[in-house]
Amino acid sequence: MTAAILLALSISACSGSHPSDRAMEDQLLSREADFAELVKAFGKDSYVNSIGFDYVFMEGDEKAGLSVARLAEYRSLLKKLGLSRIGRGGGGIQLSASTKDLLVARSHKDFYYAEFEPSPLVDSIDGVSRATGDRRDQAPVFKKVKGNWYLYYECY
Repeated sequence: MTAAILLALSISACSGSHPSDRAMEDQLLSREADFAELVKAFGKDSYVNSIGFDYVFMEGDEKAGLSVARLAEYRSLLKKLGLSRIGRGGGGIQLSASTKDLLVARSHKDFYYAEFEPSPLVDSIDGVSRATGDRRDQAPVFKKVKGNWYLYYECY
């Protein structure tokens, strides 16, 4: 019975309600200049791994390199764009838009900026569910939006 409950929770997180591809594409394209500004700034601060509203992760002892004012700029842009964090991962920059958390599973549907084409690419992320109960089938998927911009989905 416990295994059945855990499986149900996992499926719920992985099939959870995220914004539609269309809604996220519209959000990105309508605020493209702000998204580009955020990614450009993050690219310059290469020693920063991740910034959220209540934390910053950096390489080594580089904290002196990120001023309070610069951190406030990041957080202001995150708030303006409706994002919870920005971070590096898989060779690109992930901008967190939607996360569903349960005790045994988590799913993300985010924006992703990459200088290369990530894989695998899919035509639509809407309706993608990786909750088969087989934890080996949890690889992220990407959908191209425009230029170097993608939508990103992962469930684990």
